[in-house]
Amino acid sequence: MRVDPEDLYWRLHSISKVLESSGVIDESEHRDAYPTILDAMNFVRERIREAEVLRAERDRARAGAESAARLLAGIYSLLYPAPVILEDGRQMVFRPKSLDPHEVLQELSDRIRALPGEMEKIAGRPR
Repeated sequence: MRVDPEDLYWRLHSISKVLESSGVIDESEHRDAYPTILDAMNFVRERIREAEVLRAERDRARAGAESAARLLAGIYSLLYPAPVILEDGRQMVFRPKSLDPHEVLQELSDRIRALPGEMEKIAGRPR
């Protein structure tokens, strides 16, 4: 059974308030019960903060990876893939939209040259 840290925190908070208001803690044999609950609450709160930071880092890394994949897919889309041979023996080959090879090569070169700057942006570092 997985315990929700936020729920656990508030359950501990509720117990601490009941123990605090009851006055039983000071009279009982377990004088450290209330401080222990407060320590547990602080521990849970720290783990919640750590989880939030890790989630944010994960989301940022995921967005960066997706951006990098789009950049590389854009470059790959300009390259000639291997011919596709159909079952009936016909061969299908890639033909760029622009028939001017200089235009296609220029676009490919521009995208490759732009990679370092785009990767710096993805990493969040100014170039």
